[in-house]
Amino acid sequence: MQVKDSIRKWREHRGYKQQYMAGELGITQQAYQKLESGQTKLQIDVAEKIARILDIPLAEIYISDASDASPLTTKERELYEMVIREKEKTPSSTKPLSNS
Repeated sequence: MQVKDSIRKWREHRGYKQQYMAGELGITQQAYQKLESGQTKLQIDVAEKIARILDIPLAEIYISDASDASPLTTKERELYEMVIREKEKTPSSTKPLSNS
């Protein structure tokens, strides 16, 4: 399943409209539609925001067969929230590794 298909299926599973997703992302509905249709390349930071809105682990966007989408178990949710908290503690701008 392609990423764009996974996002669409999870959005529909959650009962969200494209307009809602666009509003949460701070973009127009047309810009969101281009993301979901694959006309615009999905950047990792946007994928992370989409995963948060959909309340799913980021990996679900990339590996999911969302046709059998189901809510996260309590343990999965705890692990996901722990990863997000740790990520938020990490400085957003990190110095790139040098090629020594």
